[in-house]
Amino acid sequence: LVGNPIAGIDPEELVDTRPFCDEFTAKLTNNGNGNPEFANLPRKFNVCYIGSKEMYEHPDINDIAYLPSKGPNGEMGWHIEVGGLLTSTLCEFAVPLNAWVPQDKHWELGAAILTTFRDYGYRYNPRTKCRLMYLINDMGIEGFRAEVAKRYKDQTGSDLPTADGITKLVPETWKRRELLGAHEQVDGKNWLGLHVPAGRFYADELKELVEICESYGAGEMRMTVESNLILPHIPADKLDAVRAAVKAKLPRISEAPATIAKGSVSCTGTQFCGQSKINTKGNTVKFAEILDSKFDFPEGHDVRLHWTGCPNTCAQVQIGDIGLLGTT
Repeated sequence: LVGNPIAGIDPEELVDTRPFCDEFTAKLTNNGNGNPEFANLPRKFNVCYIGSKEMYEHPDINDIAYLPSKGPNGEMGWHIEVGGLLTSTLCEFAVPLNAWVPQDKHWELGAAILTTFRDYGYRYNPRTKCRLMYLINDMGIEGFRAEVAKRYKDQTGSDLPTADGITKLVPETWKRRELLGAHEQVDGKNWLGLHVPAGRFYADELKELVEICESYGAGEMRMTVESNLILPHIPADKLDAVRAAVKAKLPRISEAPATIAKGSVSCTGTQFCGQSKINTKGNTVKFAEILDSKFDFPEGHDVRLHWTGCPNTCAQVQIGDIGLLGTT
């Protein structure tokens, strides 16, 4: 479950995704106490709430994607896409459910989708099909929507609205804003985006980073889906000191990494995952260093290079500009 990494501080925010992520998590897990209603979900079931036009959350590859929009009467809500997945046997982007719900009915729709999958989706026969899109393909999108709509009405007493007449708040075309580096927040403070090579962060580095955050009174750090870090709420008069401290104490961590290093994404790899066939983390860092030392890339042109250690594709090799899959 992911939301906008700069939720609540984004000066161009469409929706603050934090309360919706929190409520979804609380309902799904019974406030962390366990919820038997949803105890039979598959190993992967991805949900995201989109909070900005950049769609940092990657809705196309989520099982449920909530996208901000206004209903026919101007009420804020969500239109829904479902079924996105990347696997060794099937890769498909999420498809429209032809559904719109007010903001305060997001969980009811999510529960209707989850329980439909719980009751009808694949599990072990075969295990390779235990993702939502396989069920949608079996039922057809209209049949799937009809079952979801029935369950939604059972919870709310209302029919599930269609997406007819809605106003989508994410434009068709946009230029992606940079998360790394220093940026002014909506409240006048700043966030500092930091690149973590291959997404691997060490305990001694974390200790240093906590001390840096405490130096300006921050109570949180954030992560992006690319496993980079965001330090929010830095006062303007302390920004230079924070940047200098990061540079001095965390030499691996950078505001402005080289092109290949910046665009590299890696799964856990053999060191900590029994499924992986290769050392993805180590190879990711070494390969990026070699390529960045040999080639110059045009400014403003990113290259996404994804490493995954097995066909489960946790590092999503299918959507990189270059995808490397570990095999035996």
